[in-house]
Amino acid sequence: MKTDLTLSKFLLYCLKKNKKGVFLLIQIILSFFTYIRIITLPTLVAEFNNSSWFFKKFIMYFSIYCISIWGYIYSAATFEQGMQTFIYKYLFKKLLKKQEINERKNIIPNSVYLDISLIVRDSATVLSYFTRIAPNLISMIFVLFYIIKNLNIKIFLLYLIGFIWQISVPFYKKNEILRNSNNLKIEQNRLVNEIQDLNINIDSILSQNNLENEKKNIDDKVKMFDNSLANCINLKIVNIFHIICVGLIYFIVALYSIRHYSSNIIVSFILINISFLVGLILSIEEVFLFFHFIGKLKAVINNISNYVNIELKENNRMDIQLKEIPNTILIKSLKFSYELNSKKNLVIDELYLNLNSIIIFRGHIGAGKSTLLKILFGTLDFQEGIIKISDKILEDKREWRKNFFYGAQKSELFNRSIEENIFYPRTKGSFKEFKIMNDLGLTDIYNELISKEEKLGIGGGKVSGGQKQIIVLLIAIFSEKKFILLDEPTASLDKNLRPTIYKLIKSMKKVKKTPIIATHDNELINIGDQIITFNKGTIE
Repeated sequence: MKTDLTLSKFLLYCLKKNKKGVFLLIQIILSFFTYIRIITLPTLVAEFNNSSWFFKKFIMYFSIYCISIWGYIYSAATFEQGMQTFIYKYLFKKLLKKQEINERKNIIPNSVYLDISLIVRDSATVLSYFTRIAPNLISMIFVLFYIIKNLNIKIFLLYLIGFIWQISVPFYKKNEILRNSNNLKIEQNRLVNEIQDLNINIDSILSQNNLENEKKNIDDKVKMFDNSLANCINLKIVNIFHIICVGLIYFIVALYSIRHYSSNIIVSFILINISFLVGLILSIEEVFLFFHFIGKLKAVINNISNYVNIELKENNRMDIQLKEIPNTILIKSLKFSYELNSKKNLVIDELYLNLNSIIIFRGHIGAGKSTLLKILFGTLDFQEGIIKISDKILEDKREWRKNFFYGAQKSELFNRSIEENIFYPRTKGSFKEFKIMNDLGLTDIYNELISKEEKLGIGGGKVSGGQKQIIVLLIAIFSEKKFILLDEPTASLDKNLRPTIYKLIKSMKKVKKTPIIATHDNELINIGDQIITFNKGTIE
């Protein structure tokens, strides 16, 4: 999913929408107070005397500078907090939206989540560098004016040469810095995604005795990443070398000044020389880092926009009042194919699904059972036909989905406790839910599950497939959804667990829910009230 999104567009959008963006302007204004540190205070120190006037003046300037520093740090922290909060909310909402509208065909790589954390951290940093560079460089120019006013043209020219030399290095190397930083981030993402792919396919790797070869492949990718990192470090070393060279120029100028000027000017000049050096080195380092972060963030934006549709505009959709669910779902003249202009994978002339019934979809693999479940849940878009609950037609997926709970064949759970998973989005069950559990005779099943108190791991990896399925069915029973879509709920389960699954499915009907189940399980088929047979994408 490519977009024309650029880093500058994204940052400008974030600034516009971030309510704390005004603190960036405050940062820019306060950055100009570096003039006090670089010129005013050193000049004042050079004129040191015991008069009360001197101390009053020094305390005044020093207090102004301290207040400006405090204000700058506070503004920077507040702005960064606002940027991070906004970007996290914005991008993670986009990820959830992607999941909602059926773009789950491809697994979102771990590098995308890594890049979201990185853009949250570094966007505010880049903007802060941007606000500091210009004021700091202007302060350096003020130093040059001080030198030409108080010393002579020769010293001014030496400083000017050093200043231009030092400033020109990061700008001259700009494209190389951007390119190397971009390549470094790309190699990092490749490495992260490769490791994710190996983890997903670890069983296949072990089955084919190919673990050692995969380790070698990882070593090769780490070397590529290491080469990209070395290129970035080498550029930084070059930058430091130029800083040292310019520092030597200023040192020579300082020695020359000591031999030719009065002590008062020498002290003032040396102090300003030190301030100038410190300020210039910090400024040049920030210019280098600014370009470095820009290069990384460009790769980050490109990676994220491949998987998340980042549209920089408002969503003005209004919530629609959910209507009463009637007695049937009507599917009429439905045609669906996974690829446009190709043979239809599912064709249904007319089908009624009855409320408060256990509905079974049976048929061979690839017959269309799971496809229809996904269409009903809104994760697949059909090309022709209508699906409606009485007068409510499937148009707005978000509204339609308020009627349906979907349990995938391989269900995933939150990395939370079993109790938190079952009663999600709440953390504990209500009196009403525990009463329903008791009336349905499910208390023993529930108590056995929650004896395990710790978090379940990402995706629920610490519990077995059978326990996952039981938890998912309990979630469905306590949900507010009337239609429960289940894709092969007993697939790959031990026979001793299947009676529990059957009991939970029967319990759904008792609480006026309608389970719609795709299955090959004959025992599960036998408990169905309405059995629909699929054959090569059609209904028999």
